[in-house]
Amino acid sequence: MNEVIEQLKKVRLAFTVRGAWQRGDGVGRLEFFHGLAADGLSPFEMAPSGRGVGETLVCELSPFMLHEYFGVQFPAFHAALTGGLPDGPFTLEVKVLAVTAAADHELVRAMARSGHGCGSSSCGCGCSG
Repeated sequence: MNEVIEQLKKVRLAFTVRGAWQRGDGVGRLEFFHGLAADGLSPFEMAPSGRGVGETLVCELSPFMLHEYFGVQFPAFHAALTGGLPDGPFTLEVKVLAVTAAADHELVRAMARSGHGCGSSSCGCGCSG
């Protein structure tokens, strides 16, 4: 049976950012535990909820809405994105690569790390390291 994205599932996504740079598309992969953040689901996490492996979603974004859209996933998105952050409006294409049950020890480890920001005082996410 094909797993779908739901609370506390381990999710792996591939994404492409189109239209933001003269030099080409930005691409990346992101893996996270769906709905683990204390602040609840970000719009980025809500968008693929209920989707399964192989499904794709597309949305139009602006660089000014990245922090709000990605929420706690912003540092991971920023780190995974080749080419740096977009400098203008762009299209984000996201494909679901894998959805699996998370092991208890993985969830505990992720929760323990979640209170420490992204770990870089120069990332611009506001976590102060």
